[in-house]
Amino acid sequence: MVVNSKLGRGRRPGLVRRSGSGGTVAARAYAAAAMGLLVGNVIRHAAGVVPDRLAATMADEELTFGELEERSNRVARAFAARGVGLGDRVAWWGETGLAAMPIFGALAKLGAAFMPVNARLGADEAEEVVGYAKPALIVVDESHGHAAFEAVPQAQLFAEADGHGGGDVVEPGLEERAPHVVFFTSGSTGRSKGVVLSHRASFLRSFPNLITDWTGGTVCMFPLFHMSGWSMTLNAWQMRLPVHFAPADAEVLLATAERRRASRLYCLPAVWSRVLEHDWSRFDLTGVRECDTGTSATPPELLAAIKDAFPETVTRIYYGSTEAGPATLLGDADLLRKPGSVGLPAPGVDLRLADDGEVCTPPPRRCATAGTTRGTWGCSTTTATCRSSAGPATCCAPAARPSPPGRSRRSSRPTPRSPRSPWSGSPTCSGVRSSARSWCPCTTGRGS
Repeated sequence: MVVNSKLGRGRRPGLVRRSGSGGTVAARAYAAAAMGLLVGNVIRHAAGVVPDRLAATMADEELTFGELEERSNRVARAFAARGVGLGDRVAWWGETGLAAMPIFGALAKLGAAFMPVNARLGADEAEEVVGYAKPALIVVDESHGHAAFEAVPQAQLFAEADGHGGGDVVEPGLEERAPHVVFFTSGSTGRSKGVVLSHRASFLRSFPNLITDWTGGTVCMFPLFHMSGWSMTLNAWQMRLPVHFAPADAEVLLATAERRRASRLYCLPAVWSRVLEHDWSRFDLTGVRECDTGTSATPPELLAAIKDAFPETVTRIYYGSTEAGPATLLGDADLLRKPGSVGLPAPGVDLRLADDGEVCTPPPRRCATAGTTRGTWGCSTTTATCRSSAGPATCCAPAARPSPPGRSRRSSRPTPRSPRSPWSGSPTCSGVRSSARSWCPCTTGRGS
């Protein structure tokens, strides 16, 4: 780990004079020696360009990019003092809040994988997850201090961080394809599986449209143990805009959008129904330009109601998965013209329509099996292929013992070896149907 008590390695912020129709103006400049597709660089860059701009809010709490950068560096040093380093995994069990931001940023800079645990789990369930994930360290907030497993209180970690400097922290050995985050998702198999995403995957999934006018901010209803919460956060940060966290309550969401002059409001279909049933006309939402939805089935009647309530906005439907990321997009122009459609493949996404109508996409990330990260998970794993609107994608799940070839521990049915797909390293699915959701136990092995 390389540290710099001032501006950080390669950072050269300053003022650049440029001429325009209004005369000569000064603009902040920023450069980095090695601007790779690393999540830490998202924070560094925003802090170097717009340090005083808001990065995140929740209710009355606010955090600027400059504060996020400094606190992330202090927490990184506190983690390093506890022995956390490149290739480690650190679990965080806590409620959605701005306190999670510097923990996320610190681990991204150190090259240690951030591993959020579902805040809704009971102590026994959380203990099972961290038991097979084997993190180097577990951090818990005050509402989860009852954990039976050994953990560091979040407040204690921050107190330790206050004793360290806020200059940049750089890990020279960190590469784009190194693990950045591990999201636990139960998918269709019922038990949580650890989905490992690299820095490169997290960076590219959240990369913004460069020709868009970046103003406003995003209201986020997703919790911070969920991939969507962090994807929306990184997307906003890459545009140097704030993300405004709010619970999935119609009154709070609308009040937040009004107060923060947010430009984007993304809600699940069920939450949009509550928003439209609420007296939304009481709020000044003239700043909102995007009313997006997706993730679950979206009735055409609901889409028509959104367009009727907010006629000056665009509405898009997104579908994807933790494993594969954004998979399909239905644009505003086709919203009412193609009811029931999930749109076209997202840019850079390969899709295949299976014989039974399932939409399948290869997993653009490595699998959380033993050996794919530094150290091992310390448990046997079964690789299952979870099929949803964006499946299949390979992911890891705990198992009592390794599965024999041709049989999955998730099912007593024999599993035929899957034929190879056109995608390198990704098996096609030849699975079984269930009444709730399709899934297919395929061959075990590393992901792509």
